[in-house]
Amino acid sequence: MDSGIGDYNRLWLTNTLRGICNFDLTIKCLTKGIHSGKGSGIAPESFMILRSLLARIENSTNGILKSFETEIPEYYKNSAKTAAEIIGKPYIPLLPGVKYMEEDAVNLLLNNYWKPSLAIVGAEGLPAMPVAGNVLRPFTTVRISIRTPPNFDCNIGGQIIDNTFNKDIPFNAKIEIKNKVLANGVLCPLPSEKLKVSLNKVSKAFFDNDFAEVGVGGSIPFINILATKYPNSLFVITGCVNNDSNIHGPNENLKLDYCKKFISSLSYLISDYKNYMN
Repeated sequence: MDSGIGDYNRLWLTNTLRGICNFDLTIKCLTKGIHSGKGSGIAPESFMILRSLLARIENSTNGILKSFETEIPEYYKNSAKTAAEIIGKPYIPLLPGVKYMEEDAVNLLLNNYWKPSLAIVGAEGLPAMPVAGNVLRPFTTVRISIRTPPNFDCNIGGQIIDNTFNKDIPFNAKIEIKNKVLANGVLCPLPSEKLKVSLNKVSKAFFDNDFAEVGVGGSIPFINILATKYPNSLFVITGCVNNDSNIHGPNENLKLDYCKKFISSLSYLISDYKNYMN
């Protein structure tokens, strides 16, 4: 039930999954923390250097390096257009007045399914505010998560990371890159015409609508392993996770009514497609 859906009104087939390049970046300048009244303006500040290094890989207004982008095949562009007609702008819990990255629903979906993006998902070396003093800290560490396009080679991403952060460091600060995780996304094998017939039959039986295809902005790395190992196999990658499910959040949830129909749909689909094979 791990993959994504566009709404609760049909069976959804996942046709792309993004890859991921995760790593921890540490900048060290001092052997120990010192009072900022004694050290600022004399010693370099690690967070300042972090900002300088991040600017090498992500423009604060235009996004991540073009080196992480790939060409989007026409089939998947059309798939995103169809999904946008059904979904519109995807639900995101934005605060009142906060804008989407773009106004066009198709571009929003393509951004999520296909465009690389960077997020800082954790940090160390920053004291909690109640105990933070006027101190130059000895180091700053951030965990960086880069989502990559479905057809991007994350081993190349690892090389880009090393080449970007391991040379010409401001003030000759000490840099460490650790806990690197590289996992490719996948272009899911396209459904055969027979499988489409079964998918539509099942979706209409339980949801009164044709099935639809959708990309997913997250990663399920073992799908790439399976698709590589069995290149001539068909895959039905699907799930129950909508944008309001808040996956991996403190109030992660699933719509049980949809889950019941979903489980029934899979049973029906396996049975129906098996009849085709016979």
